[in-house]
Amino acid sequence: MKKHFAFLFAATLLSLSAVSQTTYPTKPVKLMVGAGAGGGTDIIARMLAEKMTESLKGTFIVENKPGASNTIAADLTAKATPDGHTLLVATNTGQAIAPHLIKLSFDPMKDLTPIGLVVTVPNVLVVGSNVPANSVKELVALMKAKPEDFKYASSGVGSTQHIAGEGFDIAAGVKSVHVPYKGSAQAHLDIIAGNVQIMFDTTSS
Repeated sequence: MKKHFAFLFAATLLSLSAVSQTTYPTKPVKLMVGAGAGGGTDIIARMLAEKMTESLKGTFIVENKPGASNTIAADLTAKATPDGHTLLVATNTGQAIAPHLIKLSFDPMKDLTPIGLVVTVPNVLVVGSNVPANSVKELVALMKAKPEDFKYASSGVGSTQHIAGEGFDIAAGVKSVHVPYKGSAQAHLDIIAGNVQIMFDTTSS
């Protein structure tokens, strides 16, 4: 069940040669994040912004644009002025999965240029403390006995959490209801409250 998800740092049509010949940045830089505050991508983006501010002596600001499987942030980045001052902290949810599920107004292969791999993060199975299971075996047994009692959360339709949840259902021979959110933070609150029971999420979240 452990899967790795790569967060790809990308800029919209960035000319590295042009940037390298000038002082960068010349104005505040936006780091666009397609998930809500408090989630794994947001945490990584804020760490990245802090380090880039220190090393490049500029201002790097995280902007959260959650929704549509991370594609809102990607769309805004793709349509921004291609001067390297609007960057996307991308995930494979928005860049590899969503284009096959959602009709986009931009081409992620043509309108975004990858700069570098920032981090890979493992996915883990999270279960609310109100679920009386201490192992995957016990969880599966409960889900088979009372399938109507189980819902799993994700950060959106087509997200890696969504795919992991569906994959778990298929592999375990169970059926749970998918409840999509605009980010992990709200999903975690609902898991704690018992509104949803399980979720696959990154360790950073």
